[in-house]
Amino acid sequence: MDGVVLDINHNNREGVLRCHQGNRYAFSLAEWKSQEAPRRGDKVDFLPLGTLATEIYFLERAATAEQPSAPSASAQATGPAPAAQTAPPSQPRERPSVSPSSDKATFSHTSGLAVTSFIFSLIGLFFFGSLVAIICGHIALHKIRESAGVLTGAGLAITGLVLGYLGLLGTILWIGYQAYHQQL
Repeated sequence: MDGVVLDINHNNREGVLRCHQGNRYAFSLAEWKSQEAPRRGDKVDFLPLGTLATEIYFLERAATAEQPSAPSASAQATGPAPAAQTAPPSQPRERPSVSPSSDKATFSHTSGLAVTSFIFSLIGLFFFGSLVAIICGHIALHKIRESAGVLTGAGLAITGLVLGYLGLLGTILWIGYQAYHQQL
């Protein structure tokens, strides 16, 4: 799948890219298979694996003003990059089969708000605990959707929301029941 590097953090050895369909994928520099160092705007070819980009190959450098028109002396001395490292898009490459790896854990983590929502939905059987669960659950789901796979925990957030709304409904029914029986 073709894509473009949106952001790269060399300190954390991770980045984000977008495919031609608009989906975003997080990646680890361990998945970068070309000798060219990745830069923002580079065109790449990759294999998607959930919300992760794997087997990333450099295709074309983003056009910038400071790009030299001729190859540098070091590039001429080392010769061209091997075909397996920077294959043009028209030439097919052999790729090993992709299986889920532990790299996902290095750059995705569970949303703290999703955990908070879940905990408050369990212990917050009263009005205020349910409200905290509902608010944190909605914020967590929004942040998880916007994170391009960096945040996980949508299941916790949804569970917190459902239990929070049930707790709120139970509190309202209990208050109504108590008010009705005090009038009798």
